[in-house]
Amino acid sequence: MIRTLAALLATSTCIVALATPAAAQTREYNIPAGSLKSALDAYVRQSGQQVVYRSDEVRSAHSPGARGALSAEAALANLLTGSGFTTRVDGKLVAIVRGGNGSIAAGNGPGEGGLPSSNEDVITVTGTRIRGVTVASPIISVTRDEMANAGQTDVGQVVRSIPQSFTGGQNPGVVSGTPGIQNQNFNASSTINLRGLGADATLTLINGHRVAYDGASQAVDISAIPLAAVDRLEVITDGASAIYGSDAVAGVANVILRKDFEGLAAEARIGAATEGGYFQQQYSLVGGARWSSGGFMAAYNYVRDTDISAGQRDITSAINETTTLLPYQRQHSGIFTGHQALSPKLDLVIDATYNWRANNSGYADTTTQPYQYAGSFATQDTESFSIAPKLDWNVSKDWRLSLQGLYGDNRSDFNSFLYANGAAYLQLPGYYKNETRLVELNAEGSLIRLPAGTARIAMGGGYRRVGLHGYGRQETPTSSLLSADYDRSLKSKYAYAELFVPIVSPALAVAAVSRLEATAAVRYEDYGSQGALATPKLGLIYAPVSELTLRGTWGKSFKTPTLYQLYTGYRASLLSASMVGTTNAPPGSTVLLATGGNPDLKAEKATNWTIGAEFKPRWLPGLSIEGSYFDIRYRNRINTPGIALSNILTNPLFSDVITGNPAVDLVSSLAAGSRTPLNNVSGLPFDPSKVIAFIDGRYLNVSRQDIHGVDIQLRYSTTLASGDRILVSGSTAYLSSNQKLLAQSDAKQLAGVLYNPPHWRARGGGTWSHGSLNTSLFVNYVGSVMDNSATPFVKVRGMTTADAVVRLAIPSDVSAIGGMTFGFAINNIWNTKPAVIRETDPRQPPYDSTNYSVIGRTISLSVSTRW
Repeated sequence: MIRTLAALLATSTCIVALATPAAAQTREYNIPAGSLKSALDAYVRQSGQQVVYRSDEVRSAHSPGARGALSAEAALANLLTGSGFTTRVDGKLVAIVRGGNGSIAAGNGPGEGGLPSSNEDVITVTGTRIRGVTVASPIISVTRDEMANAGQTDVGQVVRSIPQSFTGGQNPGVVSGTPGIQNQNFNASSTINLRGLGADATLTLINGHRVAYDGASQAVDISAIPLAAVDRLEVITDGASAIYGSDAVAGVANVILRKDFEGLAAEARIGAATEGGYFQQQYSLVGGARWSSGGFMAAYNYVRDTDISAGQRDITSAINETTTLLPYQRQHSGIFTGHQALSPKLDLVIDATYNWRANNSGYADTTTQPYQYAGSFATQDTESFSIAPKLDWNVSKDWRLSLQGLYGDNRSDFNSFLYANGAAYLQLPGYYKNETRLVELNAEGSLIRLPAGTARIAMGGGYRRVGLHGYGRQETPTSSLLSADYDRSLKSKYAYAELFVPIVSPALAVAAVSRLEATAAVRYEDYGSQGALATPKLGLIYAPVSELTLRGTWGKSFKTPTLYQLYTGYRASLLSASMVGTTNAPPGSTVLLATGGNPDLKAEKATNWTIGAEFKPRWLPGLSIEGSYFDIRYRNRINTPGIALSNILTNPLFSDVITGNPAVDLVSSLAAGSRTPLNNVSGLPFDPSKVIAFIDGRYLNVSRQDIHGVDIQLRYSTTLASGDRILVSGSTAYLSSNQKLLAQSDAKQLAGVLYNPPHWRARGGGTWSHGSLNTSLFVNYVGSVMDNSATPFVKVRGMTTADAVVRLAIPSDVSAIGGMTFGFAINNIWNTKPAVIRETDPRQPPYDSTNYSVIGRTISLSVSTRW
């Protein structure tokens, strides 16, 4: 069981969550002379040490660099030689402060050198609100350089490459109408879906704060963030509701933006699939400025991707060639982040985002006629923005208060056309508008000095409101019918506290204990009509020796129902008794069926625990091996009961969703409350007294999931005597999950089954850097699944692909092209194709689009420059 915290927190000013005991290990350093800030950034990446510093102070200082096999302490001392800066040490936290000649100095604790006393730009590790601590939860970190060397062009592509993230749910490659309640590609957005628990069960943040939800699923479109603006992506693969609140059942994805950018950079890229379609154009700009008291970064990105149709792929020759496999997209997105010191102790920080996307797709109902004759065509336009201001106040040398807010909107307009005999017989226009409003007050600082270090605490509270306005109509050539119109919101008040306690440090020289730390957190949320709940989390880090670190967590998580599930309304249908297999009912008997939203839903709840280990041997500096085991028990999951109408009234599995001989008043109110007029398909007049049963097929808190698995990661980096750099990494994830849909039903396996995550996913490869030349090769594996759509069950083979990237930076003294970087990438070198599955529906392609990409081999060229 192995997994790594790779390149955690490399930014202009940072806290890197790794242990001080690693300072005694030697590893290869290759940090050239130059700006002290650049040297410290490189030191953070190469050492994995935990450091804080003020970027505006160190940027103008010079560092002689550090090269060779050195301990972390010696390397840092080399970097600071002659710079005018020295260090203060508090436990495992190293602060870079003015004074001295670069020697390592012992600190006197927080407020006396342990943390800088001025408004330094400290970024807290994802998974905690306390500065300078290591989290016990597993963390995946992908840096900007790693994204570029992998040839990844948007954040959605990055998250889909992570083995722990399921590519089903809401993602552009999922063909509309794919089976599974989560597999609904509404507007071609990209969402991270850890463990396949649904995109709405993974919390997505930007610089640690929320943004507005997207579409009806109320997840977050992570591809709306321009990749040019991203410094790194951090993913917590562990429940974190005690820290962040709702949605963090499967984990948290935090996109950290670049900061203190200077100058202007531009990049252009074109690419295409070798089998046709998917012609890509991408253009981006990023610029910024910095001054003594602040700075900003702004980025813009434009993308245009043509579609892929069934006629362009041989494996989809069985369906009509006009059916869309990958939708057309056009996108404009921008982002801004800035900070300004208002006084020596008060900073203002602002993040702002904007995104607009248009996409369309068509689906044929027959194999012989195009969708314009028999089928459907849908268009979506999505526009979103958010602004998140924050005030940071250093109350004292070691206590900080922050007041932050969020104002964000996301609107998706849609219009669908249904065709028969070459004419549109039904039009379905409408929109979903999501709103998020938030205000939060936080405090963080030290509590007490202990023999092993300083105990620290974070606490705070706030108010959050999310709203959803849904509107839809059904229009025919002769009539128009309102199908949905609701404007509802959900409000919450919350408070939280988080505690960090160092128990043993290496300096105490305790036998068999190099390091021991504990964390505890609790969060209380009051949702008014939805109820209130408290979620705790405990964490423990134990290092018997400096080379080996053991971690464990236990906690509770929750997810509130989406506003769509609560308030979209339901549709009432009247069926004859014979339609549900009943033959002995009185003449004229009917059954009432309701499907859709349910305002009585309650929060989903989960219990999470993880154990893991990380090994960094002294005998091979640069090697990190980490593994973890996780277990999630997810209760009260919101689902539809999967009703099969045949003999449903006598099937004991459905007894919980059936009300026999319902009262007349109940039947009348249910029929009157339908969002559309009663859908009477019984062939009989509606008489409430004749209704012998009510079947509740709405969203219900009926499902239970048990999920467990293993994550393993290996990472090795080294600098050769020639100065060449090599980075090799590998990650694999094993997942087992089952679902019990109703109390009386048997648990059924989900992982490894068609349209669900496979048991195994893996990704591995390496990058070789020779001067200004970087070459990379990565192999991706998506495991097999079982096709259980018919008997006998058959195995659908997995898919293995390989990607290669070459990047060359031209020296600035070369005429005409000096300072430019050229890139060449081939994705899916072998043009591997998905396995064909049994599919009799002409509207569905014969492959599992939630797991396996139909794009095939793509080739792209890019050029970038900076002024």
